Amino acid sequence: MQILKSYAAVRMSGVFVLLLVAALSVSVAVASCSTEEPTPTPVPVAPTATPIPPTEAPEPTPEEAMEPSGDPIKIGTLIDVTGDLAAFGPPIVLATDLAALLINEAGGIDGRPIEMVHRDSGTSPQIATDAASALVNVDGVEAIVGSLSSGVTLAVAESVTIPNGAVLVSPASTSPAITSLDDNDTVFRTTVSDALQGVIAAQLANQLGYENVATLYINNAYGEGLSNVFQENFESQGGTVSAAVPIEGGQASYASELRQASQGGAEVLMALSYPETAGVYLREAVEGQYFDDFMFVDGTKNQEMFDNLGANNFEGNYGTAPGAPGTPTQETFKDLYSSKLDGDPSSLFISEAFDAAVILALAIAESGSEDGDDVKAAMREVANAPGEKVGPGDLDRALQLISEGRDIDYVGAAGDQDFDENGDVQNTIEVWKIEGGQVTSTGIFASPGDSIDITAAPTTMEPSGDPIKIGTLIDATGDLAVFGPPIVLATDLAALLINEAGGIDGRQIEMVHRDSGTSPQIATDAASALVNIDGVEAIVGSLSSGVTLAVAESVTIPNGAVLVSPASTSPAISSLDDNDLVFRTTVSDAFQGVILAQLADELGYENVATMYINNAYGEGLSTVFSETFESLGGTVSASVPIEGGQASYTSELRQASQGGATVLMAMSYPETAGVYLREAVEGQFFEEFMFVDGTKNQEMFDDLGAGSFEGNYGTAPGAPGTPSQTAFQGLYASKLGGDPSSIFISEAFDAAVILALAIAEAGSEDGDDIKAAIRKVANAPGEQVGPGDLAKALQLISEGKDIDYVGAAGEQEMDENGDVLNTIEIWMIQDGQIISTGYFVGAGDS
Repeated sequence: MQILKSYAAVRMSGVFVLLLVAALSVSVAVASCSTEEPTPTPVPVAPTATPIPPTEAPEPTPEEAMEPSGDPIKIGTLIDVTGDLAAFGPPIVLATDLAALLINEAGGIDGRPIEMVHRDSGTSPQIATDAASALVNVDGVEAIVGSLSSGVTLAVAESVTIPNGAVLVSPASTSPAITSLDDNDTVFRTTVSDALQGVIAAQLANQLGYENVATLYINNAYGEGLSNVFQENFESQGGTVSAAVPIEGGQASYASELRQASQGGAEVLMALSYPETAGVYLREAVEGQYFDDFMFVDGTKNQEMFDNLGANNFEGNYGTAPGAPGTPTQETFKDLYSSKLDGDPSSLFISEAFDAAVILALAIAESGSEDGDDVKAAMREVANAPGEKVGPGDLDRALQLISEGRDIDYVGAAGDQDFDENGDVQNTIEVWKIEGGQVTSTGIFASPGDSIDITAAPTTMEPSGDPIKIGTLIDATGDLAVFGPPIVLATDLAALLINEAGGIDGRQIEMVHRDSGTSPQIATDAASALVNIDGVEAIVGSLSSGVTLAVAESVTIPNGAVLVSPASTSPAISSLDDNDLVFRTTVSDAFQGVILAQLADELGYENVATMYINNAYGEGLSTVFSETFESLGGTVSASVPIEGGQASYTSELRQASQGGATVLMAMSYPETAGVYLREAVEGQFFEEFMFVDGTKNQEMFDDLGAGSFEGNYGTAPGAPGTPSQTAFQGLYASKLGGDPSSIFISEAFDAAVILALAIAEAGSEDGDDIKAAIRKVANAPGEQVGPGDLAKALQLISEGKDIDYVGAAGEQEMDENGDVLNTIEIWMIQDGQIISTGYFVGAGDS
């Protein structure tokens, strides 16, 4: 793949198909379901916006943004807006609409919008099979999200979708019977089977000390399957199920069934049904004093039901439900669901429904077809490893990768969505409880083989005791001061999130900030104060490579303190004799210089001049660039070192332009570049420019007049939109009100987080202990954790489990030199703004 000639990112310019009419429109359509052919929900389409004009830039350039056009691609839903599961239906329908909205905002599939066609399953096999038949035979749909009830899903699959070769993906049907369907690989689900939930529920009952249990289960595939699995496992652990009572939905009273359930002396009633039915028998159970204790499952995890019954009657009682711990993908989905739809992101099965719709859409894109046989063949190609991981926040990236013929691995809002040979996924079961009248997670998420210790359920603590200090050396003055404030805020966010999670052993993180001044002397004095006055042995900093080298050699290495730079890119840092005390969360210019040279060659430049700040950063980057560019056949006719702080650089510009260079490489910092770039334009020394991370600054371009640099390109360390990055950006904007696009803030956040987690892992603030723990928390193997789930990370560390921190800036796998190997982003000036081209070049890429 060439860097830019194949650039075909399809993006929206503010247009999408309006799909948020489900809750009202579907209800209206349902009214006639029993007497005539169901009518699909109408989906109005927004008017077309004016396309963005082509960029006048050196060839090649990105294509114009595209809007979905042409005939829509239809995906159907069979979700309950009437019947016993109607309480769950509307927010689930909205979740599928969100999936379509995001795909359409990304340009749709081959320029065609996704249209969700909603029909009601009515929690009824008959209603649902009629609706499914209409979806397939009237609406022409061959990809369906649904249904919720296992019995309904089985009926629809056997009667409609399997015979017609349509793909059916259930977000909520948990019956083990679905696993063994003879379905020609057309039935999938994005939630876990009750073959797992029943096991975990039995373990939980045993852990809670119950010896005799009764179950009341809805008499369908869901209730019967869950009751059977629970009973087998509970009795295998020495417990007794003294009654397993089937019930039918829609009765006015269940007093007879409650008497039958209570006759064997059961201490607790397992409520295995749906809210509408459970709302009747639970009220009778409490008022008739049949039972004092209850246990619940996913079907009875409904806050509205508990509110109606009086949640205090169930205070302290536990339940289980499919669920995953807070992950970056989950947090991203929740933010999107609440911000774009104003919905409640805690509603049950909305994550699974969103994932189902997304996977179907991506499978259609992957296969290039809406035919059921083609879609089913592509399901595992987009949902399973291997491939580049993509999540809810980066569906545009997913579609771009598919268009380039590259593999993707969709990591869903509900967790990993790797389908096995039966179309099942293996995620976790959440243990929840009623606490303070609210459905509340205990923080326990169990997988097959896990044991449940309810006494170990994490609790939120207010940090107490002496704070744990982490220092920063970030530029508040000097040539890099323009980058400093948002970077400092990013480290503060890391501390805030750790402290919100209870701190480390109940102690809060305190960030101690000192100014490096973009000056080796100022910075070494500040570093000495951090170590010798503030008592800090873990420091985030500095930005300038020359400053970082000076601080490391003069202060941190001799004192055994750990230094993690978020922005110092000089190759010289890799070869420091540092006793493994110096790390960085950004990539080395030994890599950026190579990509920059490839980009210059790709843009057709033959003769280039560099102006570089005369320090380790500028010299190192210029040297690597020059060596690589000349190896590609280009000429570097001038490499001109400059000192910061001068009033004019006309002499240096004349030197740079004398050799006939057609482009100037600006390798410095904004304060200095702002002087010589203005002179270069006004004096007509150069008409074209290329930039690097040090000159990636919107304020600088605004001050200079960005029109003078329109269409020019640059490089900088950067990662594509990942779930971790999206989670961080949301947190940075929502908690601090900051601009999450500022350069190096992701790397600074990651540096502070890794130091905090290493302190937690080491159980010590001593530099030698921290350095030994850095790779334990940052590198594989271990459970992956990101910016949105630091509470989970601390919990795993406290349990002695391995973690693998996946950072806001990308993977943070530290090699033997303390370096990371992430990607280099290619950016450009378009319409006066710094924008990403969407290209992120990794090791070995051309």
